[in-house]
Amino acid sequence: MDKPVIARIARIVHRSFLELQKGLAEGTLTAEQLDAIDSLPSGDEDRRSPVDGSVVEIARMTGRKRIARFPTACCSDTTAVLGIIYTMAGVNPENIIEVKATPRKWNPAFNFHKWLLIEGLAIDITISQFNPPNEIIGTGYPLD
Repeated sequence: MDKPVIARIARIVHRSFLELQKGLAEGTLTAEQLDAIDSLPSGDEDRRSPVDGSVVEIARMTGRKRIARFPTACCSDTTAVLGIIYTMAGVNPENIIEVKATPRKWNPAFNFHKWLLIEGLAIDITISQFNPPNEIIGTGYPLD
């Protein structure tokens, strides 16, 4: 699959996540869309102090809560969804690499980020959550 097609798919998925976020806020999603969001894994999220890294809150994060905050805290969800979509679109799974990186500068409130590397092209539809994004090793491919 050529790089323009890979990038176009990422842009479409990015817009779709934004539309899901808007639909959640407005209460306009279909039962099927809500079921798909609810199928995303739930788990505890430690919210940490940016000063000393201490846990200030533990929140149960469902797919709905994460999508409502998109792009924040959605890198794992989006890499999983994109990986499935690219495989269905014909990309050989061996050519899809999930990258997990840590900040260059230690930040107690943030300990990793994920994106995909497909045929040499970094795909990251959640990079806009970082300011500045260059704090991340291998920031990915900006889509906006």
